[in-house]
Amino acid sequence: MFEFILIVAAFIILLARIYKVEDRLAILEKKEGVQATTVPVQTAAPVAATVVQQPVAVNTEERWGKILGIAGVVAVILGVSFFLRYAFVNNLIGVTGRIIIGIIAGIAFMSVGQFIREKYRSYSNILMGCGIGLLYLTTFASFAFYNLVSSPVAYGLLVGISALSVVLSIIDSAIVLAIIGVVGGFLTPMFMTLSNASLAQVLTYILILDVGVMVIAYIYKWRKLTTTAFIGTWLLVVLTFLNLYEKTDKISMCFFLFLYFIVFLLSSIFHHVVRKEISDTADLAVIVVNALAYSAVTYSLLFESLKNFMGFFMILMAFLYFAIALLSYKTNKENKLLNMF
Repeated sequence: MFEFILIVAAFIILLARIYKVEDRLAILEKKEGVQATTVPVQTAAPVAATVVQQPVAVNTEERWGKILGIAGVVAVILGVSFFLRYAFVNNLIGVTGRIIIGIIAGIAFMSVGQFIREKYRSYSNILMGCGIGLLYLTTFASFAFYNLVSSPVAYGLLVGISALSVVLSIIDSAIVLAIIGVVGGFLTPMFMTLSNASLAQVLTYILILDVGVMVIAYIYKWRKLTTTAFIGTWLLVVLTFLNLYEKTDKISMCFFLFLYFIVFLLSSIFHHVVRKEISDTADLAVIVVNALAYSAVTYSLLFESLKNFMGFFMILMAFLYFAIALLSYKTNKENKLLNMF
């Protein structure tokens, strides 16, 4: 435990020194840019060219700084993992101690990340993401490997960690933390509830998560969040179908599939209709895959009992998208990509 604290402390001190050096370099570069405007006319052109090139160098330094920051976090995690493995193999730390260490490490990373947020935003995201990941893994290990907590308790903790990461993402305006929270939210039922929960419970959980993501993604203009939730939803739907679906659940399954379809259909066009924003390739991908996935799965579920009427189902889907195309064209004619698509 003492070695672990030393490693984390040394890492934090090293990062702090790197950040100070980077700040001083940035200040010097700005001063040089100001001085360049006061030089004689005959040398103004070459100096101006030099000043114009500085942002590229600065961006390169920032990019390498982020890469080194990520590498540093990975190095710390690996170092701590080897130390803990040695301690576990030699029974220097008990089961409860292992869980406590994981919780302390997660909270420490998140606290340091929040502390340095104002000055070092990118590195803050890295540290906080690492801390959230450690909390997820520790909670899962306490349930799956060590049986220290029951399934409902572990499930509640994982949902709480996901909610915490989303709240922090809103406070800090950090989409990275939101994505981590959403991914954790979809992983939670995969690990915790598929073995003992009902199909309706899991599908309701997915719907609540999707609606929350849709609202946050629209308010903060985080379209990547919608894409993340879309992928997680359909992966979890497939997993739920393979593990929990019975023929008696056909109506419930079709009902929830329709709700997911509507949620992501609105998510992909709402900003275009209301805020007159231009759609991107991610929006188009969601529109296409959402329609194909919903149509294919629903068709396969209902074909056996309603095979004579499934053609009408596909015609209704065609009319729906024809209506959406008209609405899209009338509300935002400038968005030619979406309208033609």
